Amino acid sequence: MTEIIVRADSADLQRLRRKLKPQQLDRPLRIMFERMADIYFNHAKLRAPVDTGRLRSSLARGAANCIYELDRAVPPGWVRVGTPVVNDQGKSYPAILDTSPRHHYRGGGAQGLRRRATSADIGALKGKPTRGWFSGVANLVQEEFAAEMERAARLIKRQFG
Repeated sequence: MTEIIVRADSADLQRLRRKLKPQQLDRPLRIMFERMADIYFNHAKLRAPVDTGRLRSSLARGAANCIYELDRAVPPGWVRVGTPVVNDQGKSYPAILDTSPRHHYRGGGAQGLRRRATSADIGALKGKPTRGWFSGVANLVQEEFAAEMERAARLIKRQFG
């Protein structure tokens, strides 16, 4: 199983948590965490090693074989995202590909690209290690997560002052 828990803890959100009732924060923070989960899944999908496509197809909120769990507290404090995909022997190959230095991208498609592929991009990651394909996304999404936290704080301030 390959998963990560995303928490949000900006100064603005902490101040709003002290100032407002939990029910007032619930909907905006749920929306924020849903967006953060989608951001993480989208980046992971771009970096996912592709053989059969089973791993990549599991990286979406609502996909048949994905890990998506939003904290049930009011308001939520975290979201868990990942993939439980296993190979025919029951091994979590996403975790093996994420942690082992032995495995490399085979190529094909536009693995690891942030934009639409061109013919020059095909196999852009071919031969490069897959290590960190999922866990490394955390470093890539920091600015986008910060923007989501700011967006949620602005929405809350607009609604409740």
